[in-house]
Amino acid sequence: MAGYSTLPILYTSGIMGVKAEESRYDERIRRLICPGPIYTVEVTRLNHFAARRTRWLFFAVFLSSMLFSALYLAWNRGEGLLDFFYQRGTNLFGDFTNNLHYPTHDGGPYYDSYWATFPPFAYTLYYLVNVCFTRANRSIELVAYVLVTTLSAVSMLYAVRRVWETYSSSKNAGIQAFGLSLCLLLSGVSFYTIERGNSVFNVMILLLFVMYLRVAKEGWKRELALLLIAAAAGIKMYPALFGLLYLQEKRYREAGRLLIYGLLFFFVPFAWFGGLDGLRQFLSNQGSVHSLLRNDFLTSIPSVFRFFAAEMGGNMHVANAMGNVVGIMFGAVLLCCVFLTRKLWLQSLMFMSFMALVPGWSAEYMAWYMAVPCVLFLCDASQSSAVMDGCYAVLFGFIFILLPFGTGFSLHAPISWNMLACFAGMYFISFLAIGDVVSTFLRQLPKKRA
Repeated sequence: MAGYSTLPILYTSGIMGVKAEESRYDERIRRLICPGPIYTVEVTRLNHFAARRTRWLFFAVFLSSMLFSALYLAWNRGEGLLDFFYQRGTNLFGDFTNNLHYPTHDGGPYYDSYWATFPPFAYTLYYLVNVCFTRANRSIELVAYVLVTTLSAVSMLYAVRRVWETYSSSKNAGIQAFGLSLCLLLSGVSFYTIERGNSVFNVMILLLFVMYLRVAKEGWKRELALLLIAAAAGIKMYPALFGLLYLQEKRYREAGRLLIYGLLFFFVPFAWFGGLDGLRQFLSNQGSVHSLLRNDFLTSIPSVFRFFAAEMGGNMHVANAMGNVVGIMFGAVLLCCVFLTRKLWLQSLMFMSFMALVPGWSAEYMAWYMAVPCVLFLCDASQSSAVMDGCYAVLFGFIFILLPFGTGFSLHAPISWNMLACFAGMYFISFLAIGDVVSTFLRQLPKKRA
């Protein structure tokens, strides 16, 4: 929630209109967005200038990488481009088409393949698309994927604009939100996620809608935010972490309803996918996939340990155990930091870092989740330090960089420059954010005691 203390008190768009007669609940919601005092117009203008400078740093990193990539690929006639894609592009949209087929198995999706690891709500959606439209026809499946992806991209444009209007006091919100959306959609992470056909692309957009709906003045919109979190968790599970936000904000009734919605979205669909046997098979599939000692990526903390063990001839099982322990410790620190800050963009960054870097089985498309904290940060990017602002902007630029070609060298597996830059940015921004949150908390601790 970057720089929201600079919002003019007369700003009346959405929930920002603060009136004397507003309810106690609306006042608490307002404080979530504007927790600090309102400064003068002159200070606000300075912060707007700082925010623009920070945004341009992000745009400069992304646009420079786009220009370099275009020149590089043109000069080399596209050489190295296939190393950017999973299995050199021989399994296009595999996460979409494969999951379309799993639910049609006689015993349900979890008996078709141990790769069927999504919750049953996700396979309910896949089943409806398959039965009602694609009918296991490869050509029609591609048409369906194009339609779903196009609808998601258009929805993202709308969601980013609404988030921008909710959390930012800057002018030309529509133009700025549109420009940022284009950069995100044209990033290497976006291309990789779309090529894989992974549902993380759609789930991240659901979470963008949640970011502005959860602080809306209308009660039905806040309730819709709860349903969207439950639906997102019913597709990818990890978004259930966002329930911690409601606990941190002491919105206990909403947290309770979210828990009920989440349980319903998760367990009810097992009724038509095998019941208790289906649940047991689902858990078995999860165990099978996570027990695989994948070491061909650097996209999670356990995979980093396994990667270097494979390269240096170390014991893979020992490396895997060490990676899991370090990952769990890192995840615990991230979740603790959620309760040490009131800045929404930092809280969401902690959640997304947990979702991407802690699970041992993680791939490059998990970085797509970082679009949520990126949007929130750039909405009104005026923090306490210009240096910190610049570091965050540059690191977000590296996460959403566009370098779609291989490195030219292969360690244990083909590696793209995009993946290396993206996850280097992920690790650095996570550690920087942890240090930022902890140091700020320690500085404010004496004041709270006083």
